[in-house]
Amino acid sequence: MQYAQAQNKKLSESTGFIIYTGEDIVPMQVLFIPAKIEETLEKTIEINFNGKTVNMAYSLFFVQIGRILPNLSEVMQKISYMPAKYGLIENPAKICIGKFVFDLSYAENKDPDTPEDTTIHSTVINISGRTYQLKVMDWPDANGAPKLFIKLP
Repeated sequence: MQYAQAQNKKLSESTGFIIYTGEDIVPMQVLFIPAKIEETLEKTIEINFNGKTVNMAYSLFFVQIGRILPNLSEVMQKISYMPAKYGLIENPAKICIGKFVFDLSYAENKDPDTPEDTTIHSTVINISGRTYQLKVMDWPDANGAPKLFIKLP
């Protein structure tokens, strides 16, 4: 963080749910649902998903954070998660909470002629026997590039 500030990088932070599939310790890609974090993962799920049928989820490339955070695999091994089932074929998934730090200067340096993918896909996630509809799209460039992940209790 100090290095980024010394380089005049504009940073922003966002907390929420991280959902990922596969057996890799550090997933290539995750879904991120911005949310207010409560005392526990269970309470956070209850408050943020309760009564909602559609939640907006953003697809983020996660593995690149390992270039900046060399102990990312250790962080992911220690993270508390709940099992979930993702998609119509119910792939095993993990859901946890955390905080991302984004580099906003990424959007300023992006080629303006490169179009941004704003396609929205629909899918489902099953958490503790309850199924929730998700709308999924790529993380908007204007929100910055993910540079750091911090696990939350």
